[in-house]
Amino acid sequence: MKTTKSQGTKSEVADFLNRFEYGQLREDCFYLTKLMAEITGLPGQMWGRSTIGFGYTRYNYQTEREEQVLLTGFSPGRRGLSIFLPSGLDRDQPLLKALGRHRVGRAAIFVKSLVNIDRGMLKTLIRQSVDDMNEVIHQKSHLKNM
Repeated sequence: MKTTKSQGTKSEVADFLNRFEYGQLREDCFYLTKLMAEITGLPGQMWGRSTIGFGYTRYNYQTEREEQVLLTGFSPGRRGLSIFLPSGLDRDQPLLKALGRHRVGRAAIFVKSLVNIDRGMLKTLIRQSVDDMNEVIHQKSHLKNM
């Protein structure tokens, strides 16, 4: 299995988030931490130095490469937030249009702040991605048990 750049660490999420000065980015990070924990039922865990992840699985790509990926997570940065939705965003075009100001990557959305984002749409996107990833996990475990 290929090793990913980011691996789960023993660093505390709260310690990381408390380094941010009070302001919108800090508020957004605490909001996402609570929201993602609620959706996944899992506590956040630091991955690398700046990513907060909620659950993970081994993912097999069509190229037969296997990699450990987050169910969901986010990373704050100087330009805003990267919100990871590993199941991809292909089917979510109507939701993305209603989301608000953002940019899209292959498996992430990038926002400057949650101020200009429809939080209900964001919650739906995260929930759909987590549900899709859990379905993949369920299918893999079912196939192993056959």
